[in-house]
Amino acid sequence: MTYSSYADSFRGFLVYAAIHGVDQALKIIANERLVLQKIDEFVKEHNVPCDFNLTTTFDVCMTSEFAAYEAASYDAYKAAGGDVSQVKFYSGDEARNKTGVKDAIAAYEWPAGSSHPAKLAHWLINNCITRRVKLFTHCPVTNITKAGSQMGHSDANTPALWAAHTTRGSVITSTVIHCTNAHVGLLLPQLAPHVVPTRSQAVSIVPTPAFAGQNAMNSTLSIRYSLKYFHSLIQRRGDGTFIFGVSRGSPTLSPQTLAQLKTTDDSGFSHEILQEATRSWRLLFPSYDRDGIKHGEGVDHVWTGILGMSADHVPFVGAVDSLPGQYVCAGFNGHGK
Repeated sequence: MTYSSYADSFRGFLVYAAIHGVDQALKIIANERLVLQKIDEFVKEHNVPCDFNLTTTFDVCMTSEFAAYEAASYDAYKAAGGDVSQVKFYSGDEARNKTGVKDAIAAYEWPAGSSHPAKLAHWLINNCITRRVKLFTHCPVTNITKAGSQMGHSDANTPALWAAHTTRGSVITSTVIHCTNAHVGLLLPQLAPHVVPTRSQAVSIVPTPAFAGQNAMNSTLSIRYSLKYFHSLIQRRGDGTFIFGVSRGSPTLSPQTLAQLKTTDDSGFSHEILQEATRSWRLLFPSYDRDGIKHGEGVDHVWTGILGMSADHVPFVGAVDSLPGQYVCAGFNGHGK
């Protein structure tokens, strides 16, 4: 499980506005900020040990084309009434000095946070178990069928009873919540064309002295050549390890590798994408190994995860039409993997 970083301050505004309209685009960006606020409040209130770090993030523009897109999105968001008071802009040498990225053309900085999502999820699960919730692991639901109606009624407004069939038996319930993200099409085939599973990849890198101690990065980075070609970077506060994400939009990836990314199979990683990551890392941060990489430094671990991508860039959340009592929460486009 990779680290998560929250939140988009304006970058996605033009895309959201083109699909959903200006008013909804403003609400989507506002929701990004609300999520950051709510997670910060929740972690502090319950003292959740999930490495949450309330900090800032940089959108680093690596090409003049993306710098122009980012400026246009910023201007459009501001003109629509969006709040940009917390956004800072840097260009040229100032951008390179602020971000530590050698070839940065420009950069935008705004409040954000990072966390270890597995630790957060485990805390939530354990907390539910202490409240007598039963959790069954290694027990996938293979099918859901109708098991009748409550109190013998069968009209459309009466909640149905559903049988969730598993490898260890069946459960009868009036409420089913599908929160399987990219895998949602297995049990809700009507959503299969709309939530596309896409394999993503990340690598952990042990820092050299150039990025250790007082030289550690305090902010997260989104290093962007285009909307779909980018790298994400977080340096863990606990041990200084970098979590470096590789996008699926790299122009150097072969058609064969790109085709293999449309899958729910996360049992292995792509060696070609690993090579792309190490190549990009050296170009972006040449100071990393200026004194040579010693034993224990460098690439530590590589893994994959499955994202649920939707055509309109927002998730499906709410009741499932024609299936009373069933709800869905899926298609997070990388914002909740």
